[in-house]
Amino acid sequence: MKIGADFDKIEFELFGLNIVEPNAIIGDSILCLLAIYLAMKVKRLNTPTVFCTGWIKFFVLFGLSIFLGGLGHCMFLYWGVPGKYIGWLGSIISVTFLEHVIISIHPKKDKIKQFQLLSKIKMAIAVNLELIVFVFVNLEEDPQVGLWVPLISSAIGFIFCLGYLGNLYQKRITSSFKYLKIALILMIPAPVIQYMKISIYPWFDRSDIGHCFIFLTLVLYWKTIKGYHNYLSQDLSLQNK
Repeated sequence: MKIGADFDKIEFELFGLNIVEPNAIIGDSILCLLAIYLAMKVKRLNTPTVFCTGWIKFFVLFGLSIFLGGLGHCMFLYWGVPGKYIGWLGSIISVTFLEHVIISIHPKKDKIKQFQLLSKIKMAIAVNLELIVFVFVNLEEDPQVGLWVPLISSAIGFIFCLGYLGNLYQKRITSSFKYLKIALILMIPAPVIQYMKISIYPWFDRSDIGHCFIFLTLVLYWKTIKGYHNYLSQDLSLQNK
């Protein structure tokens, strides 16, 4: 186990390519497959609401962005730091999708447009700040600096949508929204582990630990969606009686 420093990068040869951090692409591929699987499960609910269709878009975009992020890690010797750009920008955009989905069922319709506009402004600011980092910061010295803008942007969105709105919806709509608050709590250790560089083993480093927390949050998103779907189904059956 290491704290404050990383293990030497694992190097691996595959199909004539020199791969580094193969554990990153393994973890990101698992998360990508889970996200696509959850998108399919939401689609099978056959509920054509903005809430459900929005989650499908989020899961697909999240899955693709995190897979490309893992690809950027393992192809680092060929692509360098620019290979990680798409993954970082994709995370900013995918979180914005999540924010819009959760905001879309706010009880006050006038608040929906206001909050979604603020979410778009936040995304625009974050994307532009990240582009500035790409141009003016020497990421070759410390690539982790490129993570800070997506992390801060995501934290703002998660605190508001998973924390504040999750609590509001739990009280006013259905108890399944408590899973959003639990997901928020599970996200707290990941940036701490990244910042402190806590790794258990070369094949299970700080990024892999973070992947475990992300896996659990995706499952909790599904439990929220399924609970809300059941709530809508019950409400509809009561109206038809």
